[in-house]
Amino acid sequence: DDGAKAAPAAVEGEPGDGTAADSAAEAEAAKDARGRFLIVPYPITDPALGTGVLAGIVRMRAGPPATSGPSRPQAYGVGALWTDGGSTGLVAADHRAWKGGAWRTTALAGDLELHFAYAGIRPGQDDEVGFVIDAQGGSLEAERLLGSGPNTLTLSLFSAQADVSFDGVPPTEVLEDVGSATLTGISLGWTRDTRDDVFLPSRGTALAADVTVTIGLPKLGLLLPPGRDYAGRLEVVDIGFDPAVCGKLAG
Repeated sequence: DDGAKAAPAAVEGEPGDGTAADSAAEAEAAKDARGRFLIVPYPITDPALGTGVLAGIVRMRAGPPATSGPSRPQAYGVGALWTDGGSTGLVAADHRAWKGGAWRTTALAGDLELHFAYAGIRPGQDDEVGFVIDAQGGSLEAERLLGSGPNTLTLSLFSAQADVSFDGVPPTEVLEDVGSATLTGISLGWTRDTRDDVFLPSRGTALAADVTVTIGLPKLGLLLPPGRDYAGRLEVVDIGFDPAVCGKLAG
């Protein structure tokens, strides 16, 4: 015996018992704190917009532990839009927490040129009409956690500008509305988030309405569960959709 002793083998165990499980948990926590880059592709298959993709690169990292409700991640990234109908765009977003999660800010900015081609936009006719919406805008939102509960007060500032142009002569029904529009405003909101998870909640509180008003046609989400259980009485507001076109869609 030369006095040498073998080093003890690593023993697997549960987190918190000082074994390899703790090291793995610490490494995973460090990775979450540094953040992970994700490529997020979203395919577009829309009859009016065409076929294309909205894709972006997003960096996500863990947010501060929540005192109530779900712990929300922080994320920021950029994305681009393209379709074979001629639509293009760029978007950027930033969402992060401050002072241990007591404050959160969300900033959004975008520049989009959307090319649409619709059939049946003229009442009683099925001819195709194309138009372009060229829009730029942005928003800034600040959230303040109220105490240690699930309540949040939100202040939002937003501004957007859009130009609309038609391929050829626009329909007389919308002729007066063609041109430019600017929307700028401020909003104040209150949120009570009782979910246990942001992406896959297994509990929470949803408010049931007495009456739900929808425009033009009833939506599937209001007719199928679980939406129909919370919609209450459904009121459909007629805004002049061509009955012949609606009949074709229903068929």
